Amino acid sequence: MYANRAAKVIDQAGHSFNYGLRSIYFSLSALAWFIDPILFMVASVVVMLVMKHREFHSKVLKALQEC
Repeated sequence: MYANRAAKVIDQAGHSFNYGLRSIYFSLSALAWFIDPILFMVASVVVMLVMKHREFHSKVLKALQEC
């Protein structure tokens, strides 16, 4: 019972941490908007590509898929 509740709390903490990192990444690309709108678009695409790579091509994901 205690382990299930602790697992739920840890799961929520992981999700919140992930959302926080994504917001930081996108806020950095939003800062580029003050320089140039085209730079903002390029920075947003770069952030999305980096996040896609981290989500779907990570070593951890490959290790989990091997099980």
